[in-house]
Amino acid sequence: MHTQPQDSAYSNLACTNSSKRRVPVTETLLVQIYFMPTPVTADYRVDAAALIEASRVMRLAAIEDLVELALKDAAITVGFTNLWKTANDDAEAAPTDEQLDDMLTQKTEAVEAKMKNCRDHFQDSKYFSELAFPNQKTIWNEFGFNDYDEVRDSQDKMTGFMKRLNLTQEKYKVQLIAIGYPQIEIDKSETLRGELEALNAAQDLLKKTNVGGTQTRITLNNIVYNTYMVRVGKLGKMVWKNDFAKYQRYLLPNGSEPAEVISVQGNVTGTPGGAPLQAVQIRIGEIPGFLIETDALGNYQIGGLISGNYTISYSIADYTEQIIVTAVTAGTPFTQDVVLVHV
Repeated sequence: MHTQPQDSAYSNLACTNSSKRRVPVTETLLVQIYFMPTPVTADYRVDAAALIEASRVMRLAAIEDLVELALKDAAITVGFTNLWKTANDDAEAAPTDEQLDDMLTQKTEAVEAKMKNCRDHFQDSKYFSELAFPNQKTIWNEFGFNDYDEVRDSQDKMTGFMKRLNLTQEKYKVQLIAIGYPQIEIDKSETLRGELEALNAAQDLLKKTNVGGTQTRITLNNIVYNTYMVRVGKLGKMVWKNDFAKYQRYLLPNGSEPAEVISVQGNVTGTPGGAPLQAVQIRIGEIPGFLIETDALGNYQIGGLISGNYTISYSIADYTEQIIVTAVTAGTPFTQDVVLVHV
């Protein structure tokens, strides 16, 4: 008779009609891994707030230039820009990591407060347990005397501990009530257990929500970036390749454009302190009317310049203006960080 080898690399999986087939454990593991969800990653390179702000600015530019853009891409319509606004609003409304962390902190503080209530309640009850059963350590241990140190800081263990405490108090309630420990305190053990259990569950749910919330926010931001900004950015740069000022309006947020698109980029800080300066006005002497500003992190970028020397000025109230002659090579980004001195 042929006998199936009893190899530990196999496991039994139930099939229909109570029959079984032997499946390699490795096959089971591969099936499990195959269905694990893949985390969503951000396709953009700026923080969420900067992304949405840049998206709103580009959308307004697209509305102004709608006729010209639609001549190249008929899908760019008023309806498209309305959907873009909705996508911006949805992404902006998604809770930030900081908001989710604040919510979790509140839940954690509530759990800690309830844990303290449980500890205080047990410590108060010990007096009456010892009074009802003097020198009877075996019964004291039924009340949890010997388990308390292990569970006092464990949320999960404390709920079970409070349940056992309540059951033991109910078991000996005649003796406890006789020495002055009221029924309301016995009932309180179960009440505290239920409240702690509910708070634990709410905290655990929020921890999972934090992960899901972050993934949802990244997904919404990716929609803004890929569906609207990348598409319209490419279209706008194509339509306005010979209009330098309008070309700038269709650059993606700092760090997101291919290197060959950017001519000059950098960061502007102030001294003393070295903090980034927002809304620094940047002009190019050789291009009348050109004006851009640094973002909230002090970053800026200029795209579409042909090779040559350009006189670039950096100015903001209360700081000394800097004017720098910059050599540009088309298709090769030049990084020019600037420090402005406070006056």
